[in-house]
Amino acid sequence: LQAFFLNGDAAEISLQDEALSPDANRLVRGIREANRAVRVRARQSSECRGMGSTIAAIHCTDTTVIAANVGDSPIYLVHDGTAELISVMHTVATEIAATRPERLHMIDERILHMLTRAIGTADDVIPDVCEIQCFRGDVLVLCSDGLSNKVSMDEIARIACQEAPQTACRHLIDLANERGGEDNVT
Repeated sequence: LQAFFLNGDAAEISLQDEALSPDANRLVRGIREANRAVRVRARQSSECRGMGSTIAAIHCTDTTVIAANVGDSPIYLVHDGTAELISVMHTVATEIAATRPERLHMIDERILHMLTRAIGTADDVIPDVCEIQCFRGDVLVLCSDGLSNKVSMDEIARIACQEAPQTACRHLIDLANERGGEDNVT
């Protein structure tokens, strides 16, 4: 990691990950700046105190997609009709599944869906980043967990591949809402 200054301000030190491309580092810096902006706003306004959010962001080049996220808003890459999750879900369930999968059944369902990372909840945030090759015809789907909890990856892939983007978005949101849609659906 290499330290550098943003906007020439010595108080705003950021880290550049030498394992990431320059484009990926810019995306990470943008997310870290968004985190800082949310923290500042929360400190300035009592009605915003404690606010936070998830973020899912992408940057596309001619042959690569860079996906970065914090929280549980998934990013899917649909290639040849099959969806692949290319983001990391920052939830208690995901972390327990990665470290102690045999304990998943012991945890209350409400706790499993709790976020372990979000922007605005700490002074700094570390997004997960995926740099992956993409091909002509691939489709990217960024959505909230309100959609991914109600619509399967296979359904998302099928609808995203068969319909125009705006129509697919409307169809996916309608489908999630028909199935309960108790969370925000985007």
